[in-house]
Amino acid sequence: MMFTGFLIADRKSVKMLSSVEDYLNSRNDDRAFVWLDMLDPSKEELTTVGRSLKLHPHALDDCREGEQRPRIDDYGDYLSFVLYGVVGIGKSENHDPKKLVAFLAPDFLLTVHPLPIKTMHDELARVRKNPSLLAKTSTDEILFRLIDGMVDKFVFVINGLTDEAEELEDRSMEPEVNEDVLQQTMALRRRILDFSRLARSKRELIHPLTKGQFDHLSESLAFRFRHVEDHLTQVIELADSIRDRLHSIHDNFHAALAAKTNKSMKTLTVVATAMLPMSLIAGIYGMNVPLWPSTESSASFWGVLCFMILTGAGLILLLSRRL
Repeated sequence: MMFTGFLIADRKSVKMLSSVEDYLNSRNDDRAFVWLDMLDPSKEELTTVGRSLKLHPHALDDCREGEQRPRIDDYGDYLSFVLYGVVGIGKSENHDPKKLVAFLAPDFLLTVHPLPIKTMHDELARVRKNPSLLAKTSTDEILFRLIDGMVDKFVFVINGLTDEAEELEDRSMEPEVNEDVLQQTMALRRRILDFSRLARSKRELIHPLTKGQFDHLSESLAFRFRHVEDHLTQVIELADSIRDRLHSIHDNFHAALAAKTNKSMKTLTVVATAMLPMSLIAGIYGMNVPLWPSTESSASFWGVLCFMILTGAGLILLLSRRL
């Protein structure tokens, strides 16, 4: 478990905390607020911190149990958030949801996540570099920065998926049809569906925040959350446009495949048509009846063979020009 904490007293001094014990020993009534971040905590550590902050056991269950939909629960004295990011540390190519549970009150912010999250890493690094920044902010402001940063990563991911779709679209229009394009298109479509579903659920979570429906969030943040909601709307619209583009890639693939099949069928038709008169001549000449030229002469065999070749070649030349 990795633990990072900041204790801000009288909105002036900022004390960094490195362990749960350090936090418990540093608590005092005159603090302004505390921000605690716990990466993959044990049940005992989480219970200890939850008891200190007077969190409901059911709220702590969200930190330990499986995936839930993004949501906000109002416990009166504090709010509980279940959020999801899409980019982890050192795994920017992996867009699987990264769970983040946050508990917000005027005097504390507790963030818990089982996996490293890029947004959390960046915000902690910013604060470690200049701890005095916390003395000028509040718990709801910190949470807003985290949510805003997570939405920015959504924009980063959708831009990458757009580039992938454009590359597949270019490949689908190449003369040589590659079946890998269709397989990659289907895989990308599934990723887009999952990503779009996650973005829509996150927008549903943020919408009440734009209306100022919760007492623990300042009214000034409601307007700023509208911009975050707009970013998610843009992400969803881009995801829908990518899905339309993937449909066109699918159509391009089948159109190219049909064109390739038609070309092969034309070639086979020309060859089969050229072989018909050659087969007819060979059948008649091979009948067990007296014919001219005589079958007993070797020269007649070569003469008939040359005539068959010339007939077939003439038909191939004629048909290839017309088809």
